[in-house]
Amino acid sequence: MKIAMVCLLSCCAAALCISRFAIPEAAAKGSHSHSLGYRCPMHPAVLQDGEGTCPICGMKLVPVTASGPASDGSLAVTPDQQKTLGIAVARVERAASSRMLRLPGRVTPDETRVYRINAGVEGSFRDVAAVTTGSHVRKDQVLGSYYAPAAVNTIQLFLLNTAGYDRAAKKKSEGSLDGENVDLISSNLQQRLIQFENLGVSKRQRNEMQRTRRIPDTIEVVSPVDGFVLARNASPGFKFERGMELFRIADLRRVWVTADVFPQDAPYVRAGMPALVVAPEESSTLSGRVAEALPQFDSQSRTLKLRIEVDNPGFVLRPDMFVDVQLSAELPEALTVPTDAIVDTGLRRTVFVETAPGLFAPRNVETGFRNGDRVAIVRGLSQGERIATSGVFFLDSETRMKAPASGATASLTSSPDPTGRRTSGGGAGPFQKSSGDMQAEEAAAHTSAAALR
Repeated sequence: MKIAMVCLLSCCAAALCISRFAIPEAAAKGSHSHSLGYRCPMHPAVLQDGEGTCPICGMKLVPVTASGPASDGSLAVTPDQQKTLGIAVARVERAASSRMLRLPGRVTPDETRVYRINAGVEGSFRDVAAVTTGSHVRKDQVLGSYYAPAAVNTIQLFLLNTAGYDRAAKKKSEGSLDGENVDLISSNLQQRLIQFENLGVSKRQRNEMQRTRRIPDTIEVVSPVDGFVLARNASPGFKFERGMELFRIADLRRVWVTADVFPQDAPYVRAGMPALVVAPEESSTLSGRVAEALPQFDSQSRTLKLRIEVDNPGFVLRPDMFVDVQLSAELPEALTVPTDAIVDTGLRRTVFVETAPGLFAPRNVETGFRNGDRVAIVRGLSQGERIATSGVFFLDSETRMKAPASGATASLTSSPDPTGRRTSGGGAGPFQKSSGDMQAEEAAAHTSAAALR
């Protein structure tokens, strides 16, 4: 409660300070000022004919005169007042810049380096090597062996064609056989080799059959590449159908990182731009490059999935690992202002332009991208204009508390309530309370102030 009261009194003091400072000197020296009533600096809706205190916060009501801010909302602030309130002024600049995009990412295997070992024929496993998911295997390493009766006929034809080719080649060398017959036998042998590839017979086992001229009891399953086992669907005695995936192996010397890019950042990302991939768990940083593939849209997260190709020495990055991605995006040339210069209400964004020395006028602007502590201005400002870059809270508070004289005059024509207080059509909106409610709030405010003291 005490902290809330301290914050309330601080805001009241700041509002009272600006209400005393930011009165246009030109208006004060001009037409005759006449009081239009008394209003609370913190609660502009509280308006009454005579002097008094605010029933909400207890502040002293200040007079509302026709010599308030100009019709365009301009405020005159002297150099001493600017120094006291911390108001700084700078010019609007046009420049090109770069922005560091920090994106969350997830490691996935390179699809071009993933090898699926499928069964080319139905059969049943006899032996399975001691490799599991995550094991590192070498090229041509035997992963298991299976018995496939349907492959026996193909192996027999391969051995017959091999023997026939050897005899034909020998007769041709002796001159007793023409070249056409040799080519026909060679074509038959080539068909058997293609069938072996479809069956999954490795080159090593095929060479062994050519050397021994024997039909093996089982067909070996070997790794086609150096990599890591991503999936294993084999066990001794396991029966499988043709086309079933037995092993899945990935070469992780090069991986992909899928990063989430928000739609507003997507225009600044282009194919081929360099990227840094940081693995917090491994305390390492790797270099990558944005792939040429078009980013895919994810309807769940409402982001674009950006693919980054990364060399992975030492297998630092593993599938499904979360990493941080950093991209240096080049931003187009644009007018930019400090973020502190903009008053953002959610519905509109306002800056205070110094139209003359010490004279500030509010102006609505349309903003673009944000880069660090600066914001791009799409519409509303021109290059070289001077704007307030700090202390804009005081300027905004003054323009909200002191409406144009015409608006204040219209507010006084409203019907007073039984307490003698009237409502204002501007500012924060209507303020209509019964006499009992007003007295209860005033008593609560006095009680809180006494407790704070």
